[in-house]
Amino acid sequence: MPRSDVEVFFSSTTPAFARPDGAVISGGASAVTASNPTSNPADVDLTGADIFGTAGTVSTGIQFPRLCAVQYGALDRNNDADKIAAIAKYDLAYIQYAVGQTGSGTSVPQMRADGCKVLQYVAFQEMYERGGAYNTYQDKLDGELGPNGVGDWNLRDVAGNKIQDFGGADLVNISDLTTADGDGKRWPEWLVGQYDTDFNNHVAYDGVFIDVFGIQPRQSGDWQEDGVEEHPTDPNAIIWYTEGHIDFLARWRAAHPSSEFLIGCNSGWMDASAIPLNVPSGYQGSMQYGLMEAVAGLGSSFETWSGWETILNEYARINPMFTEGVALHFIGSLTDWQMVRYGLCTALMQNGFFAYSQDLSYAVNPIWADEFDLAGTATSKYLGEQVDDPQTTFWLQGVWRRRFAGGVAFVNPKDNGPQTVAVGPGLKSFFGPQDSTTNNGLSKSSITLQERDGIILVPE
Repeated sequence: MPRSDVEVFFSSTTPAFARPDGAVISGGASAVTASNPTSNPADVDLTGADIFGTAGTVSTGIQFPRLCAVQYGALDRNNDADKIAAIAKYDLAYIQYAVGQTGSGTSVPQMRADGCKVLQYVAFQEMYERGGAYNTYQDKLDGELGPNGVGDWNLRDVAGNKIQDFGGADLVNISDLTTADGDGKRWPEWLVGQYDTDFNNHVAYDGVFIDVFGIQPRQSGDWQEDGVEEHPTDPNAIIWYTEGHIDFLARWRAAHPSSEFLIGCNSGWMDASAIPLNVPSGYQGSMQYGLMEAVAGLGSSFETWSGWETILNEYARINPMFTEGVALHFIGSLTDWQMVRYGLCTALMQNGFFAYSQDLSYAVNPIWADEFDLAGTATSKYLGEQVDDPQTTFWLQGVWRRRFAGGVAFVNPKDNGPQTVAVGPGLKSFFGPQDSTTNNGLSKSSITLQERDGIILVPE
């Protein structure tokens, strides 16, 4: 179950966001402030020409919406045909076939044939003692020698105990301080070869999702096996940690030149104030996708303790750091269509992907909401290209809006209360049976949105 820190590259001109009360939610040189507590004056014209307008930006070529599926567990084409078909409808999916499970040789090609990019979950510094086929990995960590021939390849504390992280995973000493094995390999190089044996030799993936990929260690550890624990902010520990990750990236890329990378983006990754800007060059431009996991829907979610605007701030800051973009992941019940709209419309305020699941186990079939393809009456790219640039401030009465060639997305954030706003002529809701009260197919000159809700309107 992923819980990852990721840092790749940060701009010194972090965008900021303005709340309806005029407060600015962080930011740097490109900070946006609200000059009016109820409106964004430059963008309130409600004439017909304002509904879709003329694109004021250079075309990005991106077609919206962009959808990401998250799925763990074996996927056997014969036993899970519905699940395979559901995943295949998405643009991007990261899945987890466990070592020794069958089915990937048929299901992955099927998903890819339908246009979905499929990435296999892999762990790097965080390894679970699962037994069975995974004993190969744990035996390797336990059987080799650590720094100066002391200990092994596990990261340990000064008392010699294995250091554990989220979910009881053992942390690995990924540095070149460890003693090479009989083939001259350390953990990063050995792991690439072992993953090839277990996964890539029998099925072609588009790439991998790499868990726990940060700019600094998550835990203190005795990296040198010298009786001294280095804190996560220790400069040497940061170097050993990041160089291990760079080594893994480089070796994976050498073995799989066309492989794409998806990186988890939780924890310190979404806290610019806690992260130094001198990110190693080996991280920069190396990853295609990021995952901002569980940003809303749980008691521990970013929205719960920091608010919706901060999600948007971090989303906008992180998204450009990946060559393809970030997947914004919301959690809710499989029939909470308001939560789905809320998450999808939030994701549409920037250029990333939207992901949704009912919990962090990811074992249930991915949902397919009416908003993804206008209840089956259009393709999943019905919104087309952007008309508005990614949004950095609210539109009207705290409600956010972004226009596309094929429709308009609105979202009303948490703590903004119910809002009724005029949207101008020429728009309607589509008809969708999942929530026909909201998506009733009628013309809309105004809309009323509860807080934590969104809606997509299309041309009449």
